[in-house]
Amino acid sequence: MQCRVAVISKTSHERSNISQEMAKVSAEMTNMSEEISNKVKKIVADHLGVDEAKVTDESSFIDDL
Repeated sequence: MQCRVAVISKTSHERSNISQEMAKVSAEMTNMSEEISNKVKKIVADHLGVDEAKVTDESSFIDDL
């Protein structure tokens, strides 16, 4: 509740800046998640001796790899 009150009391310019910062943080988190996912896929492929292209988010260790 306090966070909401704090944002409401800000000027429209300040709210716009907050929104822009939140969008930046969200984009950075998405990029970090993608980087981590790619690193994990590479490690899995290397350790299992399979082509990296076979390692997807939907891959099953038993059925696919």
